[in-house]
Amino acid sequence: MNKVSKLFFFSSILLSFIFCGCPHEKGSTMNSQEICELMNRNYKGDFEVIGEEFESNDYEDYCTAYLRCSLCPEETVVTTQGYYWGPDGGWWEIIETNYYYCIYKKEIEKKVEGYIKDCFEGFDYKCVNVTETKDVMCSGKIKSLSDFLSGPAPVAASFNIVVDAHEEETKNNAASKAKQYEESDTAEINLKLRVYLYEGENFDSLTEEYIKNLDYYDAQYLFGGPVRHKK
Repeated sequence: MNKVSKLFFFSSILLSFIFCGCPHEKGSTMNSQEICELMNRNYKGDFEVIGEEFESNDYEDYCTAYLRCSLCPEETVVTTQGYYWGPDGGWWEIIETNYYYCIYKKEIEKKVEGYIKDCFEGFDYKCVNVTETKDVMCSGKIKSLSDFLSGPAPVAASFNIVVDAHEEETKNNAASKAKQYEESDTAEINLKLRVYLYEGENFDSLTEEYIKNLDYYDAQYLFGGPVRHKK
């Protein structure tokens, strides 16, 4: 089972009950081409298959299709369809896709740039999109970017923001700004913007890979989303 599929399925199965119903007899799991045809019928854009993965055992039977969409050709649309053995002793269908994140990605990044500029204008900072596919898979239809970012869907577009705080005065000013912005709760709930005040002397040399791998719990501030707790 691939990393994308394994992590999100069991956490999202309850929501799948709501959106997809619960056939107690397992239906037919689609292959990637059938999933592609489903996407072409129900979503805007022209889709084509670029890959697929299957998982089948006593408790789950599903296919994950990797698709290219004409509306966002630089992104990989991931759509999964299949069945899971539920706690009631029946099979439940699940259909999930990251289509909306792919469609809205540029707008999301533009929004985040606006939030960070408002807060840290005048500071040196670096912002990296660290969103994982498993965190933006959705069931059901979403009408707008606002629904995607503010609605009840279990999505979390995530960004790491590192602020150059190697000078004490700069650090104090950045901390004050970040605390004020965090408490104002401006960002949408389905955005997770983690802020790190970097006190090292080599800020300019920090790579995207380094920033991407920063520990979630080391962030001093969080914009948007539920409050996270330190270890």
